[in-house]
Amino acid sequence: MYITSGSILLGLTKKTHCNKCNNLCHFQVRQESVQQQILLINMKTYYAGIYTLCSICNVKKDLITYIKFTSSSKLEEVRNLLEGGKEETLKLFNQLNQNQKTLILERLNAIKAYSIVKYFSNYKD
Repeated sequence: MYITSGSILLGLTKKTHCNKCNNLCHFQVRQESVQQQILLINMKTYYAGIYTLCSICNVKKDLITYIKFTSSSKLEEVRNLLEGGKEETLKLFNQLNQNQKTLILERLNAIKAYSIVKYFSNYKD
């Protein structure tokens, strides 16, 4: 059995000041994922914490550590961050292939970011 880990880009925030690199940029909002494989067959993917990542210096700030034990106020904070950068996220979203789009929409639905999913579906290419 092989276990691989990574992250999924959920969206971008509005332009935000980074304390480390002192730049004003869109932070990435990402969700960690862990995938189990047996003989190169994907068995199960688990999704964990959500964090922001500076697009310039890659400084990471955890927002949610364990998605299953998260308060609704923390999820609301994540949804508000995503809402602020939805125009920039849409530009990026439209450049992705259909499988990537589907995965992002599934993850956004999982955190109940329904307004962003609706926004994306109203402005398709």
